[in-house]
Amino acid sequence: MVFESPASVLLKEMMDGSVIDLTPQQQVLVVGWIAKTALVLLLERHPDGLANRLLRDWLKHMLKGGTPPASATARIGYFSDSVEQSRKGFLPPGWPNVLDPREGIVSVISVPGFICETILGPPPIVRSFIDMTKDDDRFIVVWPPNVTNKRWPPPVLMGLFDSEAIREAWGHSDWYGNFPTVDILPLLNAPTKTPAA
Repeated sequence: MVFESPASVLLKEMMDGSVIDLTPQQQVLVVGWIAKTALVLLLERHPDGLANRLLRDWLKHMLKGGTPPASATARIGYFSDSVEQSRKGFLPPGWPNVLDPREGIVSVISVPGFICETILGPPPIVRSFIDMTKDDDRFIVVWPPNVTNKRWPPPVLMGLFDSEAIREAWGHSDWYGNFPTVDILPLLNAPTKTPAA
């Protein structure tokens, strides 16, 4: 009710490649669905233990405010049948190794038409990722919240093989159901703590 219904019509238009000037409010609807989907799929893959508790804490935070935690970022890109594959990398130098596996998660979800990449982690690391990827015009950043409209689809489209390339860049190699995996970095040995609000 919180995340699916408000976003469904908008997401269908985006999957169809409709040109939309996403308002800040619409961007929040999109990122709410992206982050909720990532967390729910991760919970299914990690039904027990510390990882489950951390994911549930993040999801509870989202249910209260309707948005991901402040220490998160999400970007989305659009796939086109007319594009073969991007010719440049997707991650800044040193990534993903710079994200401490005890403190963060990375989710990569492909749905028909577009790909969603979400990172939750320590604020300085997340801010660094945002700064280092801000000029990649294959994506639009929908979280942290923007104060201006963002044009969908992004200026540069990606090819269908880019979904695999993004997942490989993050070290995500398995498929989960009808979606590429959403992977949790190994949180099983992490100290117990509540994610930042």
